[in-house]
Amino acid sequence: EVLCCVLTFDTARLEQAMELAGEIVRSGRSVGAAIAVSSSQALIHEAFFSDSDANRVSPESRFLIASLTKPILATAVMQLVERGRLSLAAPVSLYLPEFSGKWKDRVNTWHLLTHTSGLPEISWQTTLEALPDCVVSYEAACAANLTFLPGTQVSYSTLSFYLLAELLTRLGGQPYQRVLEDHVLEPLGMRATGWNPPRHLTVPVAGMTAGTELDHQTATDSFISFQMPGAGLWSTLPDLVKFGQAQLNGNHVLNSHTQAWMTRDHTIHLQNADGETPHYGLAWRKRPLTGCWPGSPRAFEHDGATGS
Repeated sequence: EVLCCVLTFDTARLEQAMELAGEIVRSGRSVGAAIAVSSSQALIHEAFFSDSDANRVSPESRFLIASLTKPILATAVMQLVERGRLSLAAPVSLYLPEFSGKWKDRVNTWHLLTHTSGLPEISWQTTLEALPDCVVSYEAACAANLTFLPGTQVSYSTLSFYLLAELLTRLGGQPYQRVLEDHVLEPLGMRATGWNPPRHLTVPVAGMTAGTELDHQTATDSFISFQMPGAGLWSTLPDLVKFGQAQLNGNHVLNSHTQAWMTRDHTIHLQNADGETPHYGLAWRKRPLTGCWPGSPRAFEHDGATGS
């Protein structure tokens, strides 16, 4: 006998969720939205919402996915681990000798991927206010002072992904943008995902100026020019569905053991400076089964400051 399990959805609740998204756009809280619900094998539902014809959202629209960039870039990093080019436990300074200073010889790739390196976070407002100086770069990451002994706390850091990007560049033999394109984006069919989106297809990002006196276009152009390895990718809804399905259906650019290692809870015994216990895998976020994050212990996710 064969027992078949068919996944079903409450259509009424699904429509309620879509109506809520539409109301957020109609009320002016967002210029647009694109939402998809998918299983590992098939798209179940998608919807697109726009606040005007000038900002028409479609499957081709490029959204700044912000920190969702992190698990995508980390996928390429873990390919280096699979090929034996990179050790998660070896000091980063073994590969990047210029990353030196107090405690830095103790930082390894695992620390960078789990936000336990001690590297600080730099806000977009601070970045804009510092222009034309660049405070988010590989050089800035090398110069930054660690805020705690690596592996003893958790503190979210986008700056650490500049080190991961430099590892990709040096060990992958090409600029990190090309490594990511050749070994992750292209194999997964994510051909609309990249660092330099066509301007006519981009969805404007509310808050891009971060309260500074810069105009929106200047702030957006500055963001694009940084090609931030932990926050700078633009993508479409269909491409993100492909990436999500790849995590679940075995058709991934990583083997199943690596995928399982990336999506387990690595920081369950560590706290942040406020005494809270953030839950992280390797560049993925894990959530405890409380509050508004239901699911199973196997669930993993990531979000981005732009609403992605």
